[in-house]
Amino acid sequence: MRKTNKFDRTRLTNDQLKAIIDAAGEKEFQAISFTGGEPMMLRKDLPELIRHAGKAGIPYIRTGTNGFFFADHDKPGFKDTVKAIADEFADTPLRNFWISLDSSVPHIHEQMRGFNGIVRGMEKALPIFHDAGLFPSVNLGLNRNVAQITRSLASPGREDLAVPEASPFYRAFAQGFADFYRSIKCQSVSACGEYPFSRA
Repeated sequence: MRKTNKFDRTRLTNDQLKAIIDAAGEKEFQAISFTGGEPMMLRKDLPELIRHAGKAGIPYIRTGTNGFFFADHDKPGFKDTVKAIADEFADTPLRNFWISLDSSVPHIHEQMRGFNGIVRGMEKALPIFHDAGLFPSVNLGLNRNVAQITRSLASPGREDLAVPEASPFYRAFAQGFADFYRSIKCQSVSACGEYPFSRA
């Protein structure tokens, strides 16, 4: 997915996507998630596709962002951009809009995503989303960087699996996970196994 990787990039046309959505609706699918990569790279197409999913009878529709556009929070027009995005999506049958956050420690998240200032931008954007009637959730991709200390600890080995709570990594990760949930200012948080854990 890295933009520096050189390979031919293609995407389905909106008509192809609508045909897939229609087939899902006919089969009475209950949920559809427009994910990525970065869904907001197709921001102009997403509201149309979300509306189409609603018309196809799919009741739970979700999409979100890695938040790259929040990095510009100190530039003129930031609030207008966020308001336009919030208004576009509030005017669809979207049920859940998530924002990725990989650590409760801002500089760790920003280092992982490659965008400085993105967490402060998220904080500025949330009230704008709320005013539009959109209440984003946080999506934590489980990773070894969830806390500052876990970055320097070795992952648990086989010998630790018998009593994982005894492992320094396990204890540090559990603390980082608890800190993450305490620090979030959103109404809902989801977590997914997005990143591999490694000993490196």
